[in-house]
Amino acid sequence: MIEYRVTTAGSLVCMSEAVYQLISESLQHTNQRLKVYEPEDLASILRLHRPDKVKIASELPEDTHTVMAYSHDALAGIGFLANGKHEELNHKDYAFLAGLYARPDYGKFLVGPKIFGMLLGYAKEHGVKTVQAFPFFPKRVRQYAKLGFRATGRMIPDKHTGLKYPEMELQLQS
Repeated sequence: MIEYRVTTAGSLVCMSEAVYQLISESLQHTNQRLKVYEPEDLASILRLHRPDKVKIASELPEDTHTVMAYSHDALAGIGFLANGKHEELNHKDYAFLAGLYARPDYGKFLVGPKIFGMLLGYAKEHGVKTVQAFPFFPKRVRQYAKLGFRATGRMIPDKHTGLKYPEMELQLQS
C-alpha cells in the first residue's frame, strides 16, 4: 500500500539523506537504461547535490508543493512543483516541475505518474496556466511530449553543474 503525503511549505522539505538516496537511486537506474552519462560523471553530479552541499528548500519558493509517496514509512517517491517560472519565481501563471523521482522497485505501483497527476491537479486548482519542466535526461523529452509538454527551444543551465537541460512547457486547461 502506498500512502501519499502532501505539503505546501518548501522549508519543511529539506534535502534529507532519505531524499538524496531516493534521487540518487532514481537517476542511476534511469541512467543505466538510457546510457546518457558515464557512471563517474553521474556520480560527480550527484556529489554536488549531497545534503551537505545543497538544501532543496532554500532554493525553492516557500509555497513549493511537495508530494511524497511512502510504503511502510519508507520513501518511495517525491515530486516538487514550485510556483512561478524557473527564472522568475513570482510569476503567478507559471509553476515548474522542480523534480520528480521514484524508487525503481515501485514502478509497478505507478508512483511517479501518481505524483505527477497530484502535482498537476494542484497547479490547476491554483490557477496555474503553464507548467515548466527541464528533463535531466535528453532522451526523456519524448516522454514529456507524450504528457503534453512542448519544447521551447531554450536550454537552461544547472547552477550547480553547468549542464544545460531543455526547457519544456505544458499548457493547462482551466
